[in-house]
Amino acid sequence: MPRRSLFLTATPSLFVLIWSTGWIMGKYAALDGDPLTFLAVRFTGAIMVLLPLVLAIGAEWPRGRGPILHAMGS
Repeated sequence: MPRRSLFLTATPSLFVLIWSTGWIMGKYAALDGDPLTFLAVRFTGAIMVLLPLVLAIGAEWPRGRGPILHAMGS
């Protein structure tokens, strides 16, 4: 069996950590904030983190209408 990198081993735990903090932050944001404002801030933060990562690894962007709609739906 090939040896797995630390990143691949930690990825499921990181996903659960990030996913679970969404509920905690949503709970506190619901007390004082508008839901659409909260989503806008959350999506802006995700773009600020993910866009440099995507550009750094040179990921391919979908080409054509079908793959773009599939990516938007998923």
